[in-house]
Amino acid sequence: MSDKQNAQKSAKIAAGAVVCVESEIRGEVTIGARTVVHPKARIIAEAGPIVIGEGNLIEEQALIINSYPENIAPDSEGVEPKTMTIGINNVFEVGCSILYIEVVH
Repeated sequence: MSDKQNAQKSAKIAAGAVVCVESEIRGEVTIGARTVVHPKARIIAEAGPIVIGEGNLIEEQALIINSYPENIAPDSEGVEPKTMTIGINNVFEVGCSILYIEVVH
């Protein structure tokens, strides 16, 4: 099994969600029902889990990444994983980038 297939197996995808095989999902990612992830979209959980609610549309080449700030190394003392939470019914248009641990509604 390829690394990509292993990474996508760690994702939790709810019944009724559509995740194209050409998308990239890495880390601890949960995708809610009725959410659609288009080809070439990238969802990467480095600094903690990403929880995506119901009814979201993540279009081609969108990048959603829960990453550490540039001035903090992942192995720094006192750094704890933080969950990125995306609410319901959001649209992430072609080529957009979400790089912060903010709650999106």
